[in-house]
Amino acid sequence: MLLKILLLPFAWLYDLVTRLRNHLYEKGVFKATQPPVFSICVGNLTVGGTGKTPHVAFLIEHLVDKYKISVLSRGYGRQTRGFILASAGTTAQQIGDEPMQYFLQYGGQITVAVGEKRTEAIEQIMAARPQTQLVILDDALQHRSLQAHLNILLTDCFRPFYDDYLIPAGRLREARVGASRADVVVATKCSAGLSEAEKTLIESSVAAYTKPNTPVYFSTVVYQKPVAYFENTEAFDPQQPVVLVSAIAQPKHFEQAARNEFEVQDHFVFGDHHDFSTEDLTKIVRQNKPILTTEKDMVKLKPLLRTLNLTHVAIYYWPISVQFLGHQHKLPFGDWVLARIKA
Repeated sequence: MLLKILLLPFAWLYDLVTRLRNHLYEKGVFKATQPPVFSICVGNLTVGGTGKTPHVAFLIEHLVDKYKISVLSRGYGRQTRGFILASAGTTAQQIGDEPMQYFLQYGGQITVAVGEKRTEAIEQIMAARPQTQLVILDDALQHRSLQAHLNILLTDCFRPFYDDYLIPAGRLREARVGASRADVVVATKCSAGLSEAEKTLIESSVAAYTKPNTPVYFSTVVYQKPVAYFENTEAFDPQQPVVLVSAIAQPKHFEQAARNEFEVQDHFVFGDHHDFSTEDLTKIVRQNKPILTTEKDMVKLKPLLRTLNLTHVAIYYWPISVQFLGHQHKLPFGDWVLARIKA
């Protein structure tokens, strides 16, 4: 708490800068452009860890049969710059781990692209894929020069934006009032047994910062059966002790979920978007135990394991999906999004 107090003056300075920037966009001093194709922004007010990737995947799966979809990301952590359209042979180092995950999951059904300048990137997508009917923007809420048709704001159910502080005192990228740009809010990572009273409390807390009648939805993480990296690996045995490996924003959630299901011997924790090295893998493989990772980590680890001829290693990834909790007075989330697109 003392450290947070000491950092507050820096947070106030950061607040001043971000508020001024947002004010200039709202007054039209800085120009914001709306794309010619319908665009959905999936973003947050905090630095990482709200579950954007599985929620983007939810939207893809719900809409891919109805629209030609392109997913656009900045490609955080990649070793390249500029616009790149994912294709066969593209690597996570070129486009980033999360876009690579989308491409591996849905590459045959959607277009995946990265680009720092989102407005220009959408123009390049439309030139290369003119059949595109819908663009999903991964993490673009603070990219004010682009005005999405629909803003989806995600907030961690256990660390909501309305209880957080600006960096460096907290994890907020901008002031809580930034939630006023949201068309809908999703409280993520909720307990599957979240009560109606708890939902109502969250809704009232969110409503203090959003536009009137902004709906709030609630989602929970669902873990699927672990999947082997390589075809010659035996099926995952849930009775065997495992070693965890993760390079994600909130590794504690992954570890707790694993400990609830399996006997965890150790957990190798790396920074979010970590670029794994030979030395990292040597330390991990030396444990001589089955290894369990996230799907996001798999997209970087699998090519490295192939390069080092370590395809015999018993290594698995743990896919996740999101499930929306029922609420007595709302359309299902996917149907609500579809209605907004058609409006």
